[in-house]
Amino acid sequence: MIRPLFLKIINYLRLYILLIRTFYKKECYIGPFVGEFGHLLSHVLPFISFLNSKGIKVHYCGPKIHEAFFKDEEGDSIYKTYHELRDFYSEVSPRCNEPIYPADVQLEINKFKSNSKKHNSVYWNLLGDLDSYKENYSYYLDKSLYWNGFCTWVYHNKFLKVYKFKKHIEKDFYDKPNIVLFARKKGGYSPVRGDDWDFNELINHIEPYCNKITVLGHPAFSHIIKEREKVKCLLTSDNEIILNECRKANFIINQLSGTHYLGVYLDTAVLLLMKGLYDKSNVLKDSKYRRALNSKYDLNLIENYEQLLKTLKNYEKKSD
Repeated sequence: MIRPLFLKIINYLRLYILLIRTFYKKECYIGPFVGEFGHLLSHVLPFISFLNSKGIKVHYCGPKIHEAFFKDEEGDSIYKTYHELRDFYSEVSPRCNEPIYPADVQLEINKFKSNSKKHNSVYWNLLGDLDSYKENYSYYLDKSLYWNGFCTWVYHNKFLKVYKFKKHIEKDFYDKPNIVLFARKKGGYSPVRGDDWDFNELINHIEPYCNKITVLGHPAFSHIIKEREKVKCLLTSDNEIILNECRKANFIINQLSGTHYLGVYLDTAVLLLMKGLYDKSNVLKDSKYRRALNSKYDLNLIENYEQLLKTLKNYEKKSD
């Protein structure tokens, strides 16, 4: 087995070669990426935006539900073609970016790869091929290209760009804030995010201090919350709806998950729910990524209801 440092050096060289070829041909194929939402918004999308800003034609393969994010500040597409994959997250979890696909989705991925070969194009195979050789050495190298290469390579070299999605809907400002809450099904305790939160209890605490609370999320990953006068539950896989609701919000409230990166693209403050014992290195890492992506706001760490209510009470009516 190759040592991690040596493997990273090899992968960096592979990535530089891919980039040089991409700039030479002014075109490339990237995908499929069906991994975790945070990796899409913090790594894959900023890199494709960077390529787009340099005039590179990108052919991308990914879930149709993510297509809403692949736009510049004027609402124009940042890809040449988008090879759509159906939403299969209710059947198969991203599982930390492991490329596990239903059979019909794998067929679509094979078509995408065939197009890349047919056009003799540069192919960025970030997550590797699972197929039938999971223990094969070539699979190990392909899989490592993302985890032990691309993830840090794009940040070390600043091959990043963020197109803000805020222009088309302005935020409304009231005496009390509009809240978007991602009530994710995260299970019990995790060293990454700490203890789980009771979202119905949380809403009971914050409702008096909010103008409106909109519960958002993909149906496969979210709790269903009972609606009431100030509380709307809008679980959907339509990310246009997610973006529009987050645009209008004054705060996004969530546990540690990729949804906090929506605040980077929309200039919306994020209240990050963390309680109990947890590994703070994950929050520090995501905070570093957000700064590199030119986030307007740092993550506002919330470890108890007292902190959360204080933040909401301190909200002041303001205008842009």
